[in-house]
Amino acid sequence: MDNNGAVYVADRFNNLIQVFTNTGAFITQWGSSGTGDGQLNQPASVAVDKNLNVFVVDHLNNRIQKFTNTGTFLAKWGGLGFGPGQFDLPESVAVDGSGNVFVADDGSRVQKFTTDGVFLAEWGSPGTGDGQFNQAIGVAVDANGNVFVSDFDNRVQKVRVPVRRRRSLSRPVRESSSDRCGPLAGTFRRAPAGLVGVRVLYRLPMCP
Repeated sequence: MDNNGAVYVADRFNNLIQVFTNTGAFITQWGSSGTGDGQLNQPASVAVDKNLNVFVVDHLNNRIQKFTNTGTFLAKWGGLGFGPGQFDLPESVAVDGSGNVFVADDGSRVQKFTTDGVFLAEWGSPGTGDGQFNQAIGVAVDANGNVFVSDFDNRVQKVRVPVRRRRSLSRPVRESSSDRCGPLAGTFRRAPAGLVGVRVLYRLPMCP
C-alpha cells in the first residue's frame, strides 16, 4: 500500500502488477511476460516507498525492477549469482523510511540497496542457527528500522541493521554476526510465505 492508500498486487502467473483502491476498485496495471525492461517473469513481491517508487521482485529474471506508481520503467538491477547485488531467485522486497531497499532470496540471505540499486550490505547464510536462513522468503521493515525475515524453517527472525558509512562503492559492507541482535522467534503450523499476519508465540529478548 502506498501513502495514498492504493494497494499494489504482484500477479505472479499473469506477469502483472495491478493497482487498486483500498476498497478494491481497479486503478491500473502493467507488465507482460519477458526479460526486457518492464517485462516480468513471475513477479513475487512488490513494495512502494514514500515517493511512490514501486519496487518489484522479478523472480525468475533474478532482478529488481523500479517503476513509477503508474508503471513507467525507471531502473533495474540484479542477475543470477551469489555475489553482492546478484540474486538466487529473489522472493520478497521491503523499503524502509529512508528509501533503502531490502531483498530476500532463496540463497538464504538478505541484501540492502539504495533506492537506485547500489549495493550496501548483506547478511545471512544457509543454516538453522541465529542469523541463518533456510531460504529467506519474506522480509519487512518497521518504523524503527528493524528488519523481520521469514524462512522455510517455520520462524521469523528480527535483526537490526547498523548504520554505517560506506568507504567507497567498490567496497561493500557485509554485516557481521556481531551486528545481529536476538532473533524474534515463533512456532508456526506451516512455513510463513510472507510477513502479513505472522503471529509470534514467544519472544526472545528485544534488541537494546
